[in-house]
Amino acid sequence: MKISPVQVYNFNFSQNQRTAVLPVKNNSFDTVSFQSKNKKVKNEPAMITIEKIKAQGGNIPQPVEQIAQILSEHEDAKDIPLLVVHKIAYDNLKDYQILSQVRATFPEFHDVKSPDDFSELNKGDKILQVKEKKVIGLNCTEDPALQYLKLYYSDLIPLDYLPHLSSTNKQSLFSPAVLLKRLNIPLMDPLYANVILAQKYNNELPPRVFADRFKDFI
Repeated sequence: MKISPVQVYNFNFSQNQRTAVLPVKNNSFDTVSFQSKNKKVKNEPAMITIEKIKAQGGNIPQPVEQIAQILSEHEDAKDIPLLVVHKIAYDNLKDYQILSQVRATFPEFHDVKSPDDFSELNKGDKILQVKEKKVIGLNCTEDPALQYLKLYYSDLIPLDYLPHLSSTNKQSLFSPAVLLKRLNIPLMDPLYANVILAQKYNNELPPRVFADRFKDFI
């Protein structure tokens, strides 16, 4: 199958359909639209990276592995790196304005809870604080769970940098990871997350963020 300069793929997972537009220029995958700082991605094919991650005990989101497998079967798409495959799977989360639509479209997010789904919360409960719009960095018009999905899966904001609850006592800060678990937002496998983040930032973050072992994936 020959990929045209702009090729549209449709991926169907039961009731879920995801459409991806892959800009291709001179057999080099231009990922400007995938926020890679206007640089050509020169990473290895996604399936090779996936096998490396799995060999180290890591897990891959099922839609990502399915899409990577499909693309690997086409000569002009087989070299697409894992970061771009992840974006194909999750970039269109940004198009959704209602959490229920995401639940219906993305099977892996079917059980994600809105803070409004919680009842009889005790005073001081962190979910209650989220409902009361006390989270730094979230807007007040969109469901907080939906915003976290977009930031975490689409924008690939690291867990430690996601919006958190304000507090005058640093020791009482509520970890974004704990908050995501309360909202039933699946956490990405740490190895997988660090690999795609390393590809996203092209190793430009400080060494303390990405250990030397992730260099094998760049």
